[in-house]
Amino acid sequence: LNSVLVETMRAGLDIVSLDEAHRRLREGDCTGRFACFTLDDGYRDNLEYAYPIFAAHGAPFTVYVPSEYPDGKGELWWVALEKIIASGKSIENTAAGKGAVLPTGTDAEKDRAFDIVYQSLRKMDQDAQRAEISALCEKYGVDMGALCRDLILTWDEVRQLAADPLVTIGAHTVAHFALAALPEARARKEMKRGADRIAAELGQRPEHFSYPYGD
Repeated sequence: LNSVLVETMRAGLDIVSLDEAHRRLREGDCTGRFACFTLDDGYRDNLEYAYPIFAAHGAPFTVYVPSEYPDGKGELWWVALEKIIASGKSIENTAAGKGAVLPTGTDAEKDRAFDIVYQSLRKMDQDAQRAEISALCEKYGVDMGALCRDLILTWDEVRQLAADPLVTIGAHTVAHFALAALPEARARKEMKRGADRIAAELGQRPEHFSYPYGD
C-alpha cells in the first residue's frame, strides 16, 4: 500500500476524499488529476495496517461497512470457502449437482476449485447461496461467525477510524447481498437499513454507498 500511495503521488495525482472528488466533478474543477482510495467490508486490517500508512501520507480514504458486520453477524462466505478449500483434499460442489467433488490437494487444484465453486455460488439466488455456504461450513467445520468476529472491525473500531477527518465511512448494505439479484423492495431495504444503522452508531449519516461485489 505504501508503494501504491507513493507512486500515485509521484505520478502527479492528488489523493482526495470522495466528498472532494464529488465537488471537483460537480464544479468542473480541472486543476489536476486525482485519485480516491476505498476499502470494502470493514476488515480490521483497515485499522491495524492500512490506516497508519494512509495517515503517514496524510491521504484520505473511505471504508465501506455492511452494517451487520461490526455486530459479528456477517457471512464472509468467500473467506469461509477459502478456508474450506485450504484445509482439505477435496470439496463437494453441490451447487453444481449432487455428488460433484473437486480435488483440492495441490495449489493449482485449490485455485481451480475456488473459482468453480465461487462462480457457482455467485450465480445462485441470494438466500439459496447463503444456505449452500452454511451447509458447506457445517460439513467442513468452519464457523462463519467466528471468522467475522476475528476479521471485521467492531463498532468501537469503526468509530475510532471515523474520528479522523482523513477517513470517510460509507454504506455497503446490511448483509452484503448482490443487490441486482434481489427484488427491488428488498434491495432498497438493504441500502436504507445499512445507512440508518451507520447513522445511529456514528451520529452522522453516510453520504456514500458502494455496491457489494462491485458488479
